[in-house]
Amino acid sequence: MIRTKEIDHYSSVFSARKIIRDFLLNSQRNAALFDNLVVEGRDTTTVVFPEAYKKIFLDASVDERARRRFLQFKEKGIDITIEDARNSIIERDKRDESRDLAPLAVAPDALLIDSSFLSIEDVVKIILDYVRN
Repeated sequence: MIRTKEIDHYSSVFSARKIIRDFLLNSQRNAALFDNLVVEGRDTTTVVFPEAYKKIFLDASVDERARRRFLQFKEKGIDITIEDARNSIIERDKRDESRDLAPLAVAPDALLIDSSFLSIEDVVKIILDYVRN
């Protein structure tokens, strides 16, 4: 349910609001006090967990992300065109990169993986090799 057009849009819109970020930040950090976590999010390695032991920034080209989003939505029976998926991704990236509060950025010490031409198995191998070393 979190992978819908509406959630995709509003998660980006609401994440730019200070009151929401302040409310969630302590909860997110507290979750890691007693357990090891794997956390996904656009500012996870730069804002939420800047001191994380291992950081990964998983990326892909806009066209590849649009293709994946299109197929993901199609599989769920959600009507979307490849152009709509592409435009949505471009708009969200622009909104997230230009926001004043916790803009989308790659942490300098993160492993950057461009998965545009990689299989899921290739990405998993790269991540596991990184985590194990």
